[in-house]
Amino acid sequence: MDALTEPAPALLDRTADEAFAGLDASFLRGASVLVTGATGLVGGTFVRALLRASARNGLGLRLVLPMRRCARAAALFPDPCVRAVEWPGLLAPLEAPPADFAVHAAAMTSSLDMVRRPSETLLAAFEGTRSFLEWARGCAVRKAVLLSSLETYGVPPPGSPDMDETSSGSLDPMSPRSSYPEGKRAAEALCAAYAAQHGLPVCVARLAQTFGPGAEPGDRRAFAQFARAAVAGEPIVLHTAGRTARNYCHVADAAGAILALLGAGVPGEAYNVADEASYVTVRELAERFAAAGGRGSRVVFDGAGEAAFGYAPELRIRLLAGKLAALGFRARLDLDRAVSDLLDWYRRTLPPS
Repeated sequence: MDALTEPAPALLDRTADEAFAGLDASFLRGASVLVTGATGLVGGTFVRALLRASARNGLGLRLVLPMRRCARAAALFPDPCVRAVEWPGLLAPLEAPPADFAVHAAAMTSSLDMVRRPSETLLAAFEGTRSFLEWARGCAVRKAVLLSSLETYGVPPPGSPDMDETSSGSLDPMSPRSSYPEGKRAAEALCAAYAAQHGLPVCVARLAQTFGPGAEPGDRRAFAQFARAAVAGEPIVLHTAGRTARNYCHVADAAGAILALLGAGVPGEAYNVADEASYVTVRELAERFAAAGGRGSRVVFDGAGEAAFGYAPELRIRLLAGKLAALGFRARLDLDRAVSDLLDWYRRTLPPS
């Protein structure tokens, strides 16, 4: 079946299958796995990959999914091995049955929320992680992974965009937009503290900006706006000069990296998750979407600026992924593939224009 006739659910299944392709998930056999944020892009892809790997390889997995609305689990993941438990939100205690492995993928990711609701953004990152770690400590998980962000690096020094896990850039704690990266920094520090003080086997995945099939129709992040405009044949509007440069990650590779960290990640340490070769500016990314969309979309500028939309300050940051590669995992799906897969996804899920 070619990309033009493949239905949306099949795209999700193919992405899930590619996530674990060539990876050994046998260490999960017979295990229970808790995943927060299963309704999100990365968490949802990881859950779907677990379910398909379990069915294909007879792993006998049991999944626990904390959610605001448990009924969503049955709609998203209609599998008898899935158990949804109510979690009112990141500021509430996490009450869930014990599990062998755990991934904390739940987070506030809207740039507008980061500037309009900065206190909630920061507290959600910290308190949600604290609740997750307390639960994990109470049931003695075998391994846990926190999903963090490239934004924890802040703004790299001028002329030094390459950042490994020991690098650090600047953040202005008095800027409301810093609520997200500062919250993630605090969450990472909490993981390191629990690993050192309580012996909790938790490590951190610092994700580059990640996209692919499964993105919400109304996702307000730049890549989603670019894709929707390209699919509709409308102009891709940049509200900045588009000089920010970063690298990206296909959602299937992000899910595969989480599996690798559950298996071999060192407790108390962080790992960059990125395709090193995908380092481009925001303008270049927009141009790729416009060209790949095939409907005459073009890139235009309106000059509204970062403040109006909650964008991070202009920066150049390239995550180095050698530490993760030392565990045997490298990104396999390049930026062009991520762009084409997201376009295919929106062509099948957005209302006709």
